[in-house]
Amino acid sequence: SRPACKERVFSSTMDAYPLILSLPRADTARSALGIRHTAYVLEVDDCGRTYTRHRRYTNFLWLHRELRRRELACTLPELPPKKAIGCMKPDFVDRRRQLLEGYLQALLRLSAVVLDDALWAFLDADLATAIVPRFLCRPPSHTDTFDCLTQLAKVVAQEANVFRLCNKAVLSNLATFVQAESVEAAFHAPLQVQPALQARLGSRMRLCSIIRSLLAHERARQGLVEVGMF
Repeated sequence: SRPACKERVFSSTMDAYPLILSLPRADTARSALGIRHTAYVLEVDDCGRTYTRHRRYTNFLWLHRELRRRELACTLPELPPKKAIGCMKPDFVDRRRQLLEGYLQALLRLSAVVLDDALWAFLDADLATAIVPRFLCRPPSHTDTFDCLTQLAKVVAQEANVFRLCNKAVLSNLATFVQAESVEAAFHAPLQVQPALQARLGSRMRLCSIIRSLLAHERARQGLVEVGMF
């Protein structure tokens, strides 16, 4: 059997990060052949910046099957089942909308799903939207941390993306990471094997680049002070 992912550990982090997925309504649409179907309005609130997409039930089914196919190290939430008859009735559509919204919100609390590409493809999200949650849900290894920090440094280097890091969840995580690195450097550095040591040194360089970019923005600078970075 597959090991369960550390849902409780990562859910609190993602709960504090302002990325919100919702399905505020469902519209009736017609295909090119004139066949009626339900299109769920997917609203993605990315740290205060919102965009919408339309998704059919088949899109949710693709996402669920794709995540199952990848055999992620976590237990996926249940997807509302298909229904052939009565699927256009208003009561059914609204109930399914609520269940699908809960399904997406549950996925966002699973680190293995956040780290996978399938969710972000479903959301039609750009790289910057995905990188910060992936940093928050990063695996504990030095190599994985280095990879996440490398991507994060690229994101924050563009001024238009800094707003995603100006929240307490991210800044506190950065401050905690700095503190953990300083302790590990003092007591465990001599025991590190060469590849891991190289990854750690690379992570510190990326971290310095990220902090330097954040210090150039007043809101981020004030946030770093509030979380005890300085």
